[in-house]
Amino acid sequence: MKKTKVLVVMGGSYMGYGGIESMVMNYYRNINKDKVQMDFVFFGEGEGLYDEELLNNGSRLFHLPIKSKHYFKSQKAMKTLLLNEKYDVVHANLNAAGILAAMKMAKKCAVPMRVAHAHSTNHGTISKIRWFWNDYARKNIFKYTTHNFACSDIAGEWYFGKQNFTIVPNAIKTERFLFNQKIRERVRNENQCDDNLIIGHVGNLGYPKNQRFLLKVFAHLVARGGNAQLWLVGEGEDREELEQFARTLNISSKVRILGKRDDVHLLMQAMDVFVLPSFFEGFPVVVVEAVAADLPCVISDSITKMTLLSEKVRMVSLEDSIDKWVSEIEEVSSEERKNSLELITEKGFNIAVEAKKIEHFYCTGRYE
Repeated sequence: MKKTKVLVVMGGSYMGYGGIESMVMNYYRNINKDKVQMDFVFFGEGEGLYDEELLNNGSRLFHLPIKSKHYFKSQKAMKTLLLNEKYDVVHANLNAAGILAAMKMAKKCAVPMRVAHAHSTNHGTISKIRWFWNDYARKNIFKYTTHNFACSDIAGEWYFGKQNFTIVPNAIKTERFLFNQKIRERVRNENQCDDNLIIGHVGNLGYPKNQRFLLKVFAHLVARGGNAQLWLVGEGEDREELEQFARTLNISSKVRILGKRDDVHLLMQAMDVFVLPSFFEGFPVVVVEAVAADLPCVISDSITKMTLLSEKVRMVSLEDSIDKWVSEIEEVSSEERKNSLELITEKGFNIAVEAKKIEHFYCTGRYE
């Protein structure tokens, strides 16, 4: 049987711990490799976290010149790759400018299925030039695609406007996150949690995730006299600034920056509340992971309402007072936790089910 050849275009020089990479790998691991050949394009050189796994599964990794530095050289390399390999599908998962470049070249090379995948509701740059170029690209992507995908309603509406798009959920390997009391006790003992209320946060340490605000909220929570710790799981350009801000707020002894971790599913067992006060998100898969762990969540109202998967997810405005945020955290922290496999599957976020839809799409052009 002839395999469907898919080229997945990524934004960086390698596969890291990011949310888009996690989503792509979740689907990759659950797609039948006898039916679908998935190769990957990166821009620049770098060794990724999943390179060995991808190569062992028969995927090929292509590193092209960085577009922002060598645009024409990069596009020429992409053209050569597409003409030589004759892919059936090009699936682009990067910023708007990168998607436009990939889709234009894929159309020029007569790739039958050209998929733009929206993962955000913001260009994520303070550079006016980059913002302008990405916004121009966003408004013109539809001219070159055959299919538009989005991680959420608001990401799709922002990226594609009045054009049709299909929501492809950021599904997860549910069983990995399901609540287990014995694991919770073990992880809490290993981390010397004692009777502390563990406030958790997972994400890149940078402006979009709004961790400075989270530190203020946590400082108010501590000021109320309760025993608590804040776990920030992730790395990023704002790490030193956040460490200094925690010292300024006199809470540094209670704040743990845990860096990039591959055991988030275990850390979530030990947490009591997950907090995500982001300024903007496409669709934060970490909320799905938290819900799978039946971990109560307090998130900002800038995030799509598609994340309101259970009654334990509370949405609070960033315009509300810090006391409001603290009250919501305290209120949900006492919720009893249980197995949520049925809930996640029902809501469409079980990767074992959702990956078959993408596999079917790659092979037939129909997402169903």
